Amino acid sequence: ILSMYGKCGNFNASRLTFDVISKRDSASWDAMIGACSLNRDVFFLFLQMQKERIMPTENTLAHLLTACLNASLEDTRLVHSMLMEDKLEVSNGIAASIIGLYSVFGSIEDSQSVFYIMCNKKNVDSWNALFNAYAQHGWSDYALAKFKEMQDQGVKPDELTFVVMLSTCMNHHSLSLGEGIHGRIIAKGFESSVITRVALLEMYGRCGDLDSAIKLFRKFPTLTTEIWTVMMAVYMKFGLMKSVFALFDRMQQEACAPNEATYKRIFHACEGQSDALNTRKVYSLVMF
Repeated sequence: ILSMYGKCGNFNASRLTFDVISKRDSASWDAMIGACSLNRDVFFLFLQMQKERIMPTENTLAHLLTACLNASLEDTRLVHSMLMEDKLEVSNGIAASIIGLYSVFGSIEDSQSVFYIMCNKKNVDSWNALFNAYAQHGWSDYALAKFKEMQDQGVKPDELTFVVMLSTCMNHHSLSLGEGIHGRIIAKGFESSVITRVALLEMYGRCGDLDSAIKLFRKFPTLTTEIWTVMMAVYMKFGLMKSVFALFDRMQQEACAPNEATYKRIFHACEGQSDALNTRKVYSLVMF
């Protein structure tokens, strides 16, 4: 019942149900904290749970971190400090989430601290969380150095590792590094993945290799809105506005609906053109 009220967004009913439970165990605490993960009361509840000496489960901590994402850096630090003070053992998955939270709030130093202190047995997930934090904030040299360190420690990169490293290559504007990562992706058998191909397409475009980007684009068996939009961005980088409009026309012909990102690209292309016909065509699509 408690979980049902929480899923329906009825926090008051959840709290009333929770308060009449005489012997609250980890399951009831987990349900109550999950019910108010979008409410600041979640932090008070967690303190109360600790006072009653109930060990939080993995789900409890996940709910708590969801609340932090909707709160602030200070709240994240508060939760982190409580976990450290109670010497709670957290999984690499929870530690990776905390690394990501600190990155969202712009505190890379805290992300690094969590990685070194809380990740006792570092696996690919914890390394990926650190790489992603570095990539998001343009710390390309750090990401590349840690990528080498991860492999030196015998941890094998997965598909997400390579996707994040391609983002690092873009930030570094290093085509040679990107080509090296591409070679590793082929060797590992990840090139057929749509996520990886999109990352490769974006990397080649951002690093200035138009021919490789076009070849990759033509290799996609199915073209999604995201793929069309990324290719438009590639053409725009090279100033090929006619190709952008031609691609947009093809997209319409193949009945692929543009999204907000697509329109942003095409409007930007219109601003740099004196082609009134294409501009009117784009605006008519948006209005009707």
